Amino acid sequence: MKVAITGVSGYLGGLVAKALEKDPDVESILGLDIVAPKSPVSKLSFQKVDVRYGNFAKLLAGQDVVYHLAFIVEPPKSLTMADVDDINIEGSRRVFTGAIEAGVQKIIYSSSAAAYGAHPDNPIPMVEDTPLRPNDNWYYSRTKGVVELLLDDLQQKNPETIIIRFRPSIFLGPTINNSVGKSLTGKALVCVNKGLKVDFGWDEDIVDAFCLALGYDSSDTFNLTGNGPLTTHDMGLLLGKPVLHLNPKWVLPLGRLAVRMKLLAPGMLEWLEVAVSGPFVIDTEKARNKLGWKPKYDATQTLVKFARCCELPVKGTGRLMEVD
Repeated sequence: MKVAITGVSGYLGGLVAKALEKDPDVESILGLDIVAPKSPVSKLSFQKVDVRYGNFAKLLAGQDVVYHLAFIVEPPKSLTMADVDDINIEGSRRVFTGAIEAGVQKIIYSSSAAAYGAHPDNPIPMVEDTPLRPNDNWYYSRTKGVVELLLDDLQQKNPETIIIRFRPSIFLGPTINNSVGKSLTGKALVCVNKGLKVDFGWDEDIVDAFCLALGYDSSDTFNLTGNGPLTTHDMGLLLGKPVLHLNPKWVLPLGRLAVRMKLLAPGMLEWLEVAVSGPFVIDTEKARNKLGWKPKYDATQTLVKFARCCELPVKGTGRLMEVD
């Protein structure tokens, strides 16, 4: 089996490549990204390409499976929001249409629980059939939602192509270096929505699901997370950190000022303004029952494991401490 991975040098892409390297059914891995991976993968050959400009019908010729993982999650200050849309939406379109033109049999896409949208009236938990209501004023949710609509159209026109979508929650890992990971390693936790519950998954569990998709031969959609969502208060108790409850009425104006002063990327402000406005609690029974996914860590165990990887003190009960 020949497999291609877009975004192979990103956090998720690199982990998927390393996991597939161990699969005897995977003959080769074509890694696509704008920079080469830092860690070697024996079965991987790298091709430098930007999803906005690559000829994917040519690049993906002869590939059996394509993992599309190239996506801007946290935009750097150097990118405009138009750039983000171009990469996330038009780049995805180019990859998908190129894959179909090349005759790729299976497309595996990393969507997000954010595609459901952040809304106070979100059902708890959300299942895969819960209608998507992406937030127009949150680029990440909006672009994930647009790409899902794009896949709906492509699936209807190309029913013979297997399209598998994953909607993972926030996930943590020993080397993750995003804003969520950084917020958990500070001296205090910051909260702007006191009652908001947050799902967490462990990166190895998420990657396991992506690997299981190689042997799943039907178009489908799966939520991915650890069970047992946590509030910021729960996290503070577990990590032994104080929780600072900040009023959005003054936090958000400061964030907007930081954007105007070019201290903060515009997209990052949207995470603060919109992403915390509603719960993202998802159900994963479908992945467990149909895909055979068996995650090792729930949300609490994920947080404990992350803390230990970062050499942070961990408080809590004996049950909470039982993490490999």
